Amino acid sequence: MEEQVIQLLAATQETAESPRKHAELQLLSLYKVPDFPLALASIGSHESIPVNIRQAALLYLRKFVQAG
Repeated sequence: MEEQVIQLLAATQETAESPRKHAELQLLSLYKVPDFPLALASIGSHESIPVNIRQAALLYLRKFVQAG
């Protein structure tokens, strides 16, 4: 699941609107998946993942917590 989330987080940073919006909607649909917040936390803590992706993961984790 982490690899899928990483790809979606990377797509949310695209300059083209269509892929970005699609990735954002897919991330929202993952809110119902029990492993989603764990995947975000794990991505945010991996030093091997680029900083921009880790930051995006932690921002989505914050949104997830606030939505709950």
